[in-house]
Amino acid sequence: MASSPTPRYVPRPELSFPPAAQPHLVRAVQKDAHYLAQLQAAAHDVARSVLGVRALHRHAALVAAVAQCAYFLTATAGGAQTLGEEYVNAVMVGPSGRVVHRRRRVLFIFLHIVLPMLSAQLYRSVSHALQRAQAARAQTHQRAVLRANAVRAAPPRKSRGDRIVDWWASALPVEGLERIKSWLRWGASAHLAVFYMSGKYYSVAQRAARVRYISTIPARPGQSPPSYEVLGFLLAFQLVVKSMLGLIRVHRSATSESASEKRAQPKETVRIDDSIWSHASTPAVRLESGMGDDVAADEPGGAHVPLVYPDPDALPSREALQLPASASRATLEAARAVARGKAAQLENAGESIRRCTLCMETRRPERGASAVTQCGHVFDWGCITNWVKEKPECPLCRSRITPATILPIYNF
Repeated sequence: MASSPTPRYVPRPELSFPPAAQPHLVRAVQKDAHYLAQLQAAAHDVARSVLGVRALHRHAALVAAVAQCAYFLTATAGGAQTLGEEYVNAVMVGPSGRVVHRRRRVLFIFLHIVLPMLSAQLYRSVSHALQRAQAARAQTHQRAVLRANAVRAAPPRKSRGDRIVDWWASALPVEGLERIKSWLRWGASAHLAVFYMSGKYYSVAQRAARVRYISTIPARPGQSPPSYEVLGFLLAFQLVVKSMLGLIRVHRSATSESASEKRAQPKETVRIDDSIWSHASTPAVRLESGMGDDVAADEPGGAHVPLVYPDPDALPSREALQLPASASRATLEAARAVARGKAAQLENAGESIRRCTLCMETRRPERGASAVTQCGHVFDWGCITNWVKEKPECPLCRSRITPATILPIYNF
């Protein structure tokens, strides 16, 4: 005997709970964020005492994600309410209006917490791997070019694999994750505006998992819940204005760059100490030398770089010291002594400026070994990066800094 099909559940409005109002959902999210911040702070304290400050700073995002997973797995995955949902008497339901089953709850947790964390980690790993592969392939290609130049052969061209790696490395830069996060924040704001106007699906994860909330508090007859529709329109208008301003800035920057490229005339030669060098190739090639000043009008177009080689042992002249010719030798010697004292003071001041306050050694900015923080203080690159791994703050002003905000400098 064939079994009769199970009748589909159809909710009856007079026997169903009303949907949770927008103020209740916003309040529930705020409460969850408050309790989740306390749980994450406690998890950071435990990780700091067990793993140490350096390991905690390296895996701070992972510790926060684990605490967030623990919070939602304990409440949502187990079929219970979170503290924020319990505060406003909201219950998660599925598309049919029934209390959502465990698989959909786990799907919501995965989309809400695990997927963003895994996506960011995957992007970092792929980007770093592409950068390492690009550097290794570029080094191999450069060696092949040098070998071809040594035997006076035609330089080899980049292989197809090299071009593919270069394209992907430029398409997925290491700093591109912050740009992607900014676009995701813009999308989350746009989705929030839709929620304010429609009243459904506060987060993108709720919309993707198709979970909503009902209120267990019966609605009063003849009373409609408050709406945030006006706030949604204002937020949408703000996003549109910001997007238009961003497009205008991008267009202006692209226009200015193209105009500067048109104005700039490429120079393939440069004159240094009466010698012409060609920088059309690497390294530069010396074309002519010893021409003198009388051929300056006939030389190829290019930059002129006069070099001055001061003698450190030379004494300043009367003209340099701005002394009259009738000044005595004693006056000249006294003025020279004052000039040497000022030069020594300037040299000492320069040494103090170029000294790292962490290791007390002279920095070498020409080698890329200096770094500047977001607050404007300069240190050795290795010193400040090691310091930030232990304590994420500036050693001088105690401003909060992160490794991503430390910039290398080469001329200070």
